[in-house]
Amino acid sequence: MTDALDGFIARRFNMQTVFGAKLDSLADFAMYITGIYGLLVLKWDILHTYRYSFFFLIFYYVFIDLFALVKFKEVSSLHLISSKISGFIQAIFYLSIFTIGFYPVLYWVMFIISTLSFIENMYFLIKLKKMRSDLKSFFYTSL
Repeated sequence: MTDALDGFIARRFNMQTVFGAKLDSLADFAMYITGIYGLLVLKWDILHTYRYSFFFLIFYYVFIDLFALVKFKEVSSLHLISSKISGFIQAIFYLSIFTIGFYPVLYWVMFIISTLSFIENMYFLIKLKKMRSDLKSFFYTSL
């Protein structure tokens, strides 16, 4: 929620900056690492059945930033709508697994949406000649 709130405040008060977008992406990455670590340490007994798909999710996020670092010499900061939706669904999954329990349907919804977001991210990273942080989606952005 704080991730969405800081973006809303920046847009509302016209305080958007390239530095802020990059800092937001680094904070997102740190949040993902913390969440993944928590799942591995505290919920591995549940997730080991889904380990291959779970490790694909981890691979997606690491690969996107490694690809951006190699190509652009900076981490990815595209801020796509699909990434925001994926992050929201992932947050619901994290809250669910740590509070009310594990639901395989929610896991697979999260996995599919995250995979689609990864594909869209990679499309833009491959097509872009310079890193941008003002992209929205396939439907709203022309390269």
